[in-house]
Amino acid sequence: MSSSQSDHVFLVLSHPINQQNASNIDNLQQIKSIYIFSNKINDEGRWTRNIPNYINDQNKLALKLHKDISPYRQEPFPMSILNVTNDEKSLQDLDEDSQKYIWYYLLFDVLKHMPGSDSSDAKKDMIEMCKNEFKLSDNGITALEDYERSTSETQSTHPSHILWYTKESFLHRTLDKAIRSQNISHIFNFRFFINGIQTQLLELYSQSTAFNNNEHFELITYRGQVILSNELHSMRKNVGKLMCVNSFFSTTLEKEVALGFMRVPTSDVKRVLFIITANTEKAVSQPFAQISSASFFPDEEEVLYMAGTVFRIDSVQMTNSGEYYEIRLILNDKNDEKVKELLGSIKHQLAEENSFITFGDFLIDLGRTDDAQKYCEMMLKKIDQKHYGKAIHPIYVYMYNTLGQSFFVKGDYHKARERYQFASKLSFQNQGSRQYTAEDSQALALTCTNLGLVYFQLQDYGTALRYFRQARDIRKDPRYPIDEVRLAKTYSYIALSQKGMGNKEMGLKTAEKALKYAKRLPERQAVLGWALLSQAACSRSEEAEKIYLEALNVFESGALPKNHPDLVYFHLQISKLYRNLKEFKKAEEHDQKALFICKTRNENPTAIKLCEEYITLDKNPPARKYSI
Repeated sequence: MSSSQSDHVFLVLSHPINQQNASNIDNLQQIKSIYIFSNKINDEGRWTRNIPNYINDQNKLALKLHKDISPYRQEPFPMSILNVTNDEKSLQDLDEDSQKYIWYYLLFDVLKHMPGSDSSDAKKDMIEMCKNEFKLSDNGITALEDYERSTSETQSTHPSHILWYTKESFLHRTLDKAIRSQNISHIFNFRFFINGIQTQLLELYSQSTAFNNNEHFELITYRGQVILSNELHSMRKNVGKLMCVNSFFSTTLEKEVALGFMRVPTSDVKRVLFIITANTEKAVSQPFAQISSASFFPDEEEVLYMAGTVFRIDSVQMTNSGEYYEIRLILNDKNDEKVKELLGSIKHQLAEENSFITFGDFLIDLGRTDDAQKYCEMMLKKIDQKHYGKAIHPIYVYMYNTLGQSFFVKGDYHKARERYQFASKLSFQNQGSRQYTAEDSQALALTCTNLGLVYFQLQDYGTALRYFRQARDIRKDPRYPIDEVRLAKTYSYIALSQKGMGNKEMGLKTAEKALKYAKRLPERQAVLGWALLSQAACSRSEEAEKIYLEALNVFESGALPKNHPDLVYFHLQISKLYRNLKEFKKAEEHDQKALFICKTRNENPTAIKLCEEYITLDKNPPARKYSI
């Protein structure tokens, strides 16, 4: 024990200790407290500073340990400060905290909307994960078995997930760890537990409002703890902004109880008391409730907020006594309005409304392709076709497209093609099986576009052109609303494919169609950049440079983030032009920019290799010209 100086030890003994042992214990600074759990209550053996009293009741011992240990569970406070402004240009332009908030929001939204028939599988997944992936002690195994039994439908129609969350058990710790570490697999496999807690919070909230004659009021709760100095600094400089707590947030109605959860501050950690004012009307959109009736510790008057709740930081001030900081948080309607702006912008950029689809696309846009692949594979296993009737729901088509995209951006075009082809097969299965919808149509158009992009990368321009034309015809179908953004981009792809087949004249005419649609759209749309790019690629060399630079201006004005993978293709295209014009320094400048994007995203070794080959050509140019 003397070698583990950073540990905090709480020692429970079944008998008193003598004076010599007490002296040895006093020299071990890791031991924060000692408890004598015995039916024999006397003063014998009270030789050390660490024994506040003897305890002869198991429940009282559990309560005492819970209260004493909690202040020492020091981990980084799981918060994200949301910088919601009106001039956010793209997903990648958001700061890390805002991206993290969206990550949590979308994943929890996915879990919340899993089909009801998934409940049995969800519980099974959770139990199997706990048994297979966590090294459980005997007590942990017993707790898991008790949890499995107590949440069985034969045992209770209203299992108390909150009881198990508030217990001192591995379930609480492993769930919190999974959420804090953004472990997609673990969080997904905990969906039975997470959804159970959320459902119970809403039930307790409903009971509370019924008791108060459905009247809403402001609830004030408290939470005492220590936080890292840099976390306190972040809150102080962001007063007035929104803060998301990326885990379950436990508070109490009793200020004195909250103060009891603080411990002595150090140079690295500061004592804080959160004072939360919450409008109870918001408990529907951001669930919270007084959980004493369901908690393992009913005397703490606990109010639990759902993971992902967003508060506004109202103030951060040191108390007059100088003992701790008071951090006032507010939960109200204005928070919702700001968050909706942020989420609406992101879903618009990803062109999706369904969180099932948006989350996968979001992960790919962040460059987290392995997580996107893992997510799609988990979802495809769990969202079985039977949940949506006999026909294949378009969500499966979208999921396989996202899965294909996770391989595509890594340069694994053959695996991407396999997933896109399967998505295409699913789409065609639907034709004739039920009424074909606009959503089916758009899913098939997306699949054809993605197949075209794969064949384009494989330099099979004829096959690429065939798929792009199919996508165009689907998008122009008068039976469904026309998406002019995607139609314009499809025309750009057709033009580039025609150019790849050696028909620049036809490509130029098609690029003009892309421009016609693109110019009708709002400014700063990436699709205008693509239309100009396709026009430049099909133009004569003396005209192409000006058009390429016009496209670059569109992209750099905010249509695309600086490290977007589409810019790799753009820079490589213009570098070919400059090499053909024997302006090798300009060519190298664009190849270096493409290489920088590839290395920043660190996901496509094929593209990195191509950039490096082009840079070698720039530095050691051969005598011949290049086909552009």
